[in-house]
Amino acid sequence: MRVRSPARRNLKFCHNLLSNRTTDLEPVLTRCCSSGEVWARNHTTCTGPGEAAKLPPQDRLTCLTALYICCVRTHRQIYCENGKNAARTRKQCVIQPDQGGETFKDCCDACTLGLQAESMQMPCTFSSFRFGAPWDEAFRDCCQNPYSPLGTSPQHVTFRRIESVTCLLSRPISKQAYFQLD
Repeated sequence: MRVRSPARRNLKFCHNLLSNRTTDLEPVLTRCCSSGEVWARNHTTCTGPGEAAKLPPQDRLTCLTALYICCVRTHRQIYCENGKNAARTRKQCVIQPDQGGETFKDCCDACTLGLQAESMQMPCTFSSFRFGAPWDEAFRDCCQNPYSPLGTSPQHVTFRRIESVTCLLSRPISKQAYFQLD
């Protein structure tokens, strides 16, 4: 008697699920992903019925998975924006459990580095070096857009000029920088 591993059984189940489909996968993923994004903007967790209950049984698992992935992705984007906003307003980059924990801190740290690079008139992109996600995007965004905190338009922000910036290692940077007043 041949015993199949759980991973192999799961792969066979997924293959059978997809090969027996009577509908196209992309519309289901699109609809359920959109529902997950909306759910994320209105809820703090990614659990709930969403669109899956309205679909044929063969599409429910696919829908729930897509809904969850897109909800988590949207939460991470929100937490990352909050982290970048914290850096732009000179708040500490510490783990905030209610704000996405490590995602908040990672984006805040990367944004702080991006702000430092911009204040030293350094490039915002590199030829081969990469931090990886989500750091690269947060670094580049804050380096290229140092004065646009989340939800604040440039004409409503007041900045003051300072002569040095203290970085994460508490070393002064001897370049001029502009930061939003609290």
